[in-house]
Amino acid sequence: QQQQQQQQSSVVQKPIASASAFGSSTNLSSGTIYPIDQLNPYQDNWTIKARVTNKGDVRNYNNAKGPGKLLSVDLLDAQGGEIRATMFNEQVDSFEPMLEKGGVYLISRGSLKAANKRWNTTNHPYEITFNRETKIQRVANDTGEIKTMQYNFVSLADIANKDKDDVIDVLAIVTHVGDVGSITTKKGDNLAKRNITLLDASSRTIELTLWGTQAENFSAAGAPVIALKGLRVSDYAGRSLSTSGNTSVDFHPPNLPEADQLKAWYDRQGGIANITTYPLTVQGGGGGGASSAPATFMHMQEVVDQGVGVQQQGMFETEAIISTLPHERTWMYNACPSNDCKRKVTQDHTGGWRCDKCNDTYDDCHPRYIASMTASDLTGKLWFSLFNDEAQKLFGKPASEAKQLESNDKAAFEKMFNDQLFRTVRMKVRARSESYNEVEKVKYNVVSMNTVDWAASANDMAAKINAWIQV
Repeated sequence: QQQQQQQQSSVVQKPIASASAFGSSTNLSSGTIYPIDQLNPYQDNWTIKARVTNKGDVRNYNNAKGPGKLLSVDLLDAQGGEIRATMFNEQVDSFEPMLEKGGVYLISRGSLKAANKRWNTTNHPYEITFNRETKIQRVANDTGEIKTMQYNFVSLADIANKDKDDVIDVLAIVTHVGDVGSITTKKGDNLAKRNITLLDASSRTIELTLWGTQAENFSAAGAPVIALKGLRVSDYAGRSLSTSGNTSVDFHPPNLPEADQLKAWYDRQGGIANITTYPLTVQGGGGGGASSAPATFMHMQEVVDQGVGVQQQGMFETEAIISTLPHERTWMYNACPSNDCKRKVTQDHTGGWRCDKCNDTYDDCHPRYIASMTASDLTGKLWFSLFNDEAQKLFGKPASEAKQLESNDKAAFEKMFNDQLFRTVRMKVRARSESYNEVEKVKYNVVSMNTVDWAASANDMAAKINAWIQV
């Protein structure tokens, strides 16, 4: 480790230049400027010169330490190095008013840690956290040596090859802007939402979901070119895109030849009415309503391709092999013993079980299953939620007995789950769209589950083959 630190330290001793600091009388322009690409946790006395290419919204949070707030900005230097910087509480109050998108700043000191790639869309392995030692000074004379933004555009045609949750940049024409709506998050907050349609020179179109203030403030007329940095790929409705709080949205950025070329291509085609498009996002797939609605038999890939449950609740039947049954964390919950209530209860200091819905405390609770599983067929794999009645049918015992096994006989408890793996089951499934952390996805809940009647299944398959032969 000491050798690694020495190697890291030797790498960063390469200042690229000699350079009113906020929070200090120190003039940062007298120091040395380091490339962003060379920043690492093994040095603490550095100064960078960077442009703020994106500034997120101030976000409030509440954890075990109490309430707080945070803000993130993306920084770009003249060598093309990018890094994210995040500030909390006092630093938000100090630095948020002075940091403007597009501004160039000298920034000195701060802690570096490994970047969380789930939220960090830059390509730097580390991210900066501003602290009490951080100093920031605005550069009054912006010479333009630092780009306003650095993109790595992906063609819409190539999105089909991207994995879910990949973060990409897109340059496209806005062909449709939906109305702003709202959803209710699991925390009970209202969150603005708007869908727009994007098109590029590959003639592919895709739906992009804007969230929060971006959804509320978005306006686009006349099919403008739009450059988007930091979009997240989703498998919702086939393939779609979603913004986050750190997505950058710019209309026809200047000095970007690709934007001029795309606009010229669109104008040559004569507009959207004269372009044959190939949608990557399924529109209004699924259908169906209540659980009593008829359910069509479908393979896994058909469910995804047809967008079952995307725009409205849908029902389907399928046959699949159970491939995983995770149970390391949540597989049951303690429910209210009242016949009219199945809500979760919590144990209070007296040992009783408190139900907030019933506004009552009970001597006992009723364990109920709430299991998840993956099931596969010849076309693909999906995650399913399995609730009490169908899970009890699968495991052959109530959740109360399973809970006792978990406490008293770990081997038997593990066997209860392992015995179900690789079983082939026929399921009736309700598909419904839900939103969590500004990401929309379809949840598949098992309404009924039965072992496969192989004779009936074979007869059904033979009937389909005969129908195809007739055609």
